Amino acid sequence: MTDMRTGTLAIAMAWAIVPRLAYGYDASGDRASYALDDPVFAQAVHEQAAAREEVGQALAQRFPRVDARVSFTHKTSVVGAGLHRWATTDVSRDAQSFDPGFTRKRSLALSLTLPVIDMPAHYEIQAARANARVAEARMAAARRDLLFRRMLAEVMVYRDRERLMLAEESARAWLALTDLARLRLEVGLSPVTDVAEAISQSAAATTAVIEAKRQWEDSLVQYRLLSGGPSPPDKSHPSLMTALVRPHHRPAAALIEDALRHPLLVGAGHEVLASGYRFSAARAAHLPTLRFEASYGVATVWTDRAGRSGAGIRHNGRPIVSMMLTLNVPLIAGTAVMSRVQQEAARRSAKEDALETARRDMVRKVRTASRKANDGSRLLESARSAVLAAEAARDAVVRGFSAGTRSWADRLGAERRLIDARLADARSRADLAENNLRLGAMVGDLDTIAMGEI
Repeated sequence: MTDMRTGTLAIAMAWAIVPRLAYGYDASGDRASYALDDPVFAQAVHEQAAAREEVGQALAQRFPRVDARVSFTHKTSVVGAGLHRWATTDVSRDAQSFDPGFTRKRSLALSLTLPVIDMPAHYEIQAARANARVAEARMAAARRDLLFRRMLAEVMVYRDRERLMLAEESARAWLALTDLARLRLEVGLSPVTDVAEAISQSAAATTAVIEAKRQWEDSLVQYRLLSGGPSPPDKSHPSLMTALVRPHHRPAAALIEDALRHPLLVGAGHEVLASGYRFSAARAAHLPTLRFEASYGVATVWTDRAGRSGAGIRHNGRPIVSMMLTLNVPLIAGTAVMSRVQQEAARRSAKEDALETARRDMVRKVRTASRKANDGSRLLESARSAVLAAEAARDAVVRGFSAGTRSWADRLGAERRLIDARLADARSRADLAENNLRLGAMVGDLDTIAMGEI
């Protein structure tokens, strides 16, 4: 008996550990795969781990189940005459008339349960696997989004750095013009109003430098937060910007075809499949199920019917083996099953509508981004031409101002137009880079853009 009890306990503990080793999953590997404390990516990792656990739980419903059952029963009985005398006389005065007896039973058994036919569980497994594929698609989308945000942060760093450089150059130019105006005022060639205007423009340029520096520092903080590394190299025209300001020549139809393979749309398609499997599982609740059960056990019984003067009798039972095949045929389940079927059908329709909405929204975004990228290329060419024209005009005004054919207002106006043209050129370049980057994120060209930097 002791050997059987020890073996039963060992089998129960082993079977409690084996399922975890068989279909359990530890997310520590995925947690170690990203060292970046990004909440969006971390959420995708945890959702994927939860989906894998859901698959394991669904599969466990189809696995054989072994239970160890230990029971101890103590039953006290009173003989009929003794019960009558105990109820009608004083027990303390007539204690000899009380004749209780007892029965004790101890049993050890192992039971095996094996589902043979269970269609709802089968469809639940398929739904769990579809949800796992949804989580994988969302993980891919999170990786793409993280790469996009890193590259966009780098673009913003270079954009704000270029603005800061232009603002500092503008401040130096206005400071030189202020000094020139003061010299002309000392020799009587310029009025006080020219000096005041130059000082006003110089103060505005200094304010612009302070604002541009603050924006650049904010961009650096965002970049370091996303990349987890140092700042980008100090270049006014980095290779990433060079790769992003190139005009694309792909037709809109090809871009839309690539965008429709976006991981989010793939995940939405798997969500539709999962909803269909849940609908099938709900409808399969009307189908019969078949289950096989087997048990093996030993029972020991003690009885005592002889009162205080007798001795107990022990009966060692023989091993008991039982096998049973159970067919469960649902007949009347009320309206719960039908209600769940209708609920899952409505959810499936909602998922299909959500997928179609996401597809249309993706097509609209790709077309808009492609149009903005094409317009941005033309605007950038115009901005570069405007910078060249403004530089030529400024040089002509400087020569005319030195010769005395141009006024101080012409000199200040030419300098202001050149600064505005350079700022517009930098803004057009940054807008084109951002539009191309967003378009690449939608069609899946981020890796190609990143390789274009080399």
